[in-house]
Amino acid sequence: HEMMHLMEARIIDKTLYDRVSYQTYWEENLNVPEYPYLYSYIYEDEVESGDGVFGTDPDHAAFINAYSRTFPIEDRATILEYQVYSYNDDYFSSPILNRKAKFLTGIIRETFPSVKTSDEEVFWEHITGIVDLTEEFPDYVNAR
Repeated sequence: HEMMHLMEARIIDKTLYDRVSYQTYWEENLNVPEYPYLYSYIYEDEVESGDGVFGTDPDHAAFINAYSRTFPIEDRATILEYQVYSYNDDYFSSPILNRKAKFLTGIIRETFPSVKTSDEEVFWEHITGIVDLTEEFPDYVNAR
């Protein structure tokens, strides 16, 4: 989880001058409007933190847990955490979570040369396989 926060700083540096940053793309194209981020570590009374979370509706989950709904950076960090530490693919049976995981895997592979040059899956890619952003997310690649 914390490693993703460190990796994200490098990803932001690499995408800072893109017309569409990866952060903007994530929020506008990968999350769903019915489950917006809370933008707070304190859950607000009017929003149920469990809405859109895996345990409540696994097939349509937008978040792995309530914490990942707080901010986009926590969503991304939680996704990588579960890709690394969980060999339970059930979390990624949700099309929303699977798409988020694929995008994250692709952007990490594109950003870090040590991953990009590998022809083999790195350990967190066991969920998604190797993701080529050009093939999986052409709208993002073309918008940059």
